[in-house]
Amino acid sequence: MGDLLSVVIGGVLAIGGGAGTQWYLYRLKARGESRQRLASKFEEMVTLVYELDHWLGKSNERLLFGKENIETVTPYAKMRAITVVYFPHFYHLLTELNVISGDYQIWLIKKAKKRCEGEGIDDTGFEEIYKKFLDAQRKLLNELSSYVENELRSNKPLRLPLKSIIGRFLLRAPA
Repeated sequence: MGDLLSVVIGGVLAIGGGAGTQWYLYRLKARGESRQRLASKFEEMVTLVYELDHWLGKSNERLLFGKENIETVTPYAKMRAITVVYFPHFYHLLTELNVISGDYQIWLIKKAKKRCEGEGIDDTGFEEIYKKFLDAQRKLLNELSSYVENELRSNKPLRLPLKSIIGRFLLRAPA
């Protein structure tokens, strides 16, 4: 009877150990894949932030100076999608950047209207509006960089800040 009990206990330990090891390895792999996916989306997000600056520059050339270049879609839609899904805790910074880039576009349209009415090229106020945009861009990039330093490069389990959890709730709340 003692031999049978030790065989049963040994079998249970072997099965439990094998299952536990598989579960642990699965969790490690999932954590690594999650970090890799977040790192990829982070890289895409940073690229899109700089693409927004480039897009505004092309709009500036087209509207203010009358250069013929192809008008493309703003990268903001992709930025917003990535932020909502992967980095909702940066939504407020992205919204701030979007508002300021909208102000910049309004400024450009007003100056383009003056140019088309024959008043010539007037770039007064450019430095002020562009500085606001650059400040908002820098603020978003600094926060993204800080997130990478604290979350993606550490060995800690990934977590969403409380602001992120609240942000996801607010994004789904009816207006």
